[in-house]
Amino acid sequence: MWLVTVSFGAREVRQLKLSSMSQPTGLAGFTDLSDGGSADGRSAKWPFYYCSTVSFAPFLVRVDYGWQSGGLCGDGASDLYLWVFGAVVKIYEIDHWSI
Repeated sequence: MWLVTVSFGAREVRQLKLSSMSQPTGLAGFTDLSDGGSADGRSAKWPFYYCSTVSFAPFLVRVDYGWQSGGLCGDGASDLYLWVFGAVVKIYEIDHWSI
């Protein structure tokens, strides 16, 4: 079940979180830094976002996400989700930051 959660649940939770990142125009024009890289091999240029998932146990998915569109404009969090074959429920907010 853990492999199914990693293969399908993590991707589904990531898509849900990306669709709920509140931006007036969505994430159009933002650089995706989810793989831990940086824009053009240099330091990250605004605006950017990241969203990564990991599963440590069957049906549990942790998502770490955030966006920043300027020096003092951004938001992000780490959340724990329960994923059961398509049903996704947020069960705990581990951390939250906002600037």
